[in-house]
Amino acid sequence: MFTDITHPDKNPILSLKQILFLIAVTFAIATTLLIILFTSAATEIGSTPFSAISLIDGANSGILGSNEQRWFRMVPNEQSQAAIVEKSLRLSLTPINENLSQHVSLQLFEADQIQFYIPDDTSQMTSIGASQVIVDGDNPKTGELYWTGSIADDSTYYIYVRNTSNVSLDYTLITEDMSSETVEAEPAVIEPSQPVAVPELGTNASNAFTLAPDMNQGHLQPRSTSWYRFVFDDFSDGNNFQDLGFSLYFTPDNGNRGRYVNFELFTANEVASWGSGDADRLTNFGAGMLVSRDGDINTGERLWKGTVVKGDTYFLVVENSAEVEIDYWLFNGIKYNPELGSKPEPAPAPVFSSGMAPQSAIPLSADRNQGGLDPGQEVWYSFSIHNNDSEFFEEMALTMIATPDDGNRIHHINFDVFKADAVRDWSPGDNSKINNVGAGGIVVRDNNPLTGELFWSGWVVEDDLYYVQIRNGTNIHIDYWLFNGDVYAPALGPDPTNN
Repeated sequence: MFTDITHPDKNPILSLKQILFLIAVTFAIATTLLIILFTSAATEIGSTPFSAISLIDGANSGILGSNEQRWFRMVPNEQSQAAIVEKSLRLSLTPINENLSQHVSLQLFEADQIQFYIPDDTSQMTSIGASQVIVDGDNPKTGELYWTGSIADDSTYYIYVRNTSNVSLDYTLITEDMSSETVEAEPAVIEPSQPVAVPELGTNASNAFTLAPDMNQGHLQPRSTSWYRFVFDDFSDGNNFQDLGFSLYFTPDNGNRGRYVNFELFTANEVASWGSGDADRLTNFGAGMLVSRDGDINTGERLWKGTVVKGDTYFLVVENSAEVEIDYWLFNGIKYNPELGSKPEPAPAPVFSSGMAPQSAIPLSADRNQGGLDPGQEVWYSFSIHNNDSEFFEEMALTMIATPDDGNRIHHINFDVFKADAVRDWSPGDNSKINNVGAGGIVVRDNNPLTGELFWSGWVVEDDLYYVQIRNGTNIHIDYWLFNGDVYAPALGPDPTNN
């Protein structure tokens, strides 16, 4: 029996050509899926400026992974009539990082800078400033970065956020219009979603004080800093370099606090690199040297001398790492014993009753001078001799009689003679800083046991002014009589010149 092979079966096996075609189609589909997969992974939304997320009004929120970056695009405002506007960017992050400024950066770029972008590298791009860390007192668990500046409202800008920490962060980015140069007829009222705390002037590089040419004064809380910016642009001497020095004085010092108070100097490039996150820490090119030159234990001193390039911008930072508040004075130049603060107003001259001080001394009478003194009290007289003779020196004698005496009391009654220039350092009740030219010595000039006598004689310069001081060092009231000359047993009693 023969089999008819000219008629195939109803379920024939696929031909080799058909099998190859199916394999080719499957490979093409798989390749297409892989291309789509890898292309999608490589161009994740917001991972580059070319795939930037369009910034919306209000909150732009998300999660920023460890070592991840996010790009946003801020498009022109077609309804705005302002050429230049003041914008602010506020980036809230949680959980807070102790070194937030070192691990998270927020930068703004103009559109023409995108051509210099290299994947994961913005070092060839020039940003419009850098953000600064601010503190949210209402939420200590949230860290915040803040940027503010002027931009053209009809241009496109790119916002770059980078997280170099080892943890993922939840973020919220908010932009606000702060002001504008032109005002519309009916300007829209922008209600901020939350108040923005603008950093205090001098707390960081972006809002640094301009260094005054002579002296800069300030106050620092514990563990805080003051930033100053300066540039020398005087090329009149034909020299591109400027020699300069700085002197820092602070108070209060305790002999050891100077180790915790200092100032450092940085180049603008170093500050910019640190602010953008390209440098882990700031590296100074100079710092104050601890010295002690004014002899005041209550003040600390630091000084620095060096050279800078004219036309370049530099930063000087005064740092208080102590646990107490300080006042500081920063001088341009090397200063010795400078005047710190304003001079206090001189105290008004004291007013003394007649005879109670050299300033109110009673002119000495030619005959006798009489009075009374309570315990501890003193009285002053003044005199000068002028007799038109040719003698430069004149002899002078004074006799003082006091009552009541008991034989011992006279040892506690004194009278002294002073030159005028000696009493300038006198203080009430204190003779320790003044030197006399003579003092009364105890003598006996009558036979009255109830009186005591003191006598002085010496030479004085004609026409010069002298003072006589009588002091009662006893514990009772005394009456005294002071006579001009060497007097014996004078008549005592009321002053005959007083009626």
